[in-house]
Amino acid sequence: MNFMMIDLDKKLTPYQWVMAILSIISIFLIILDFAAVISINQPTSKWFWINCAIVIFFAIDYFYHFYKADDKKTLF
Repeated sequence: MNFMMIDLDKKLTPYQWVMAILSIISIFLIILDFAAVISINQPTSKWFWINCAIVIFFAIDYFYHFYKADDKKTLF
């Protein structure tokens, strides 16, 4: 059986959509920063604060799930 065909009938949850979209935005911001189109290193830039908000959201999400996990080794 093809491993890529197993989960085709499963739908993404809203949580998964939010995490995927935030990940794509974060990657896009990093690429634009490396290309010198924007700067995410200056606190006066709105991109800096957008990136910080995404990072804080990911950190809160990680530590929340780490706290709630029965087997903490699987998250670490």
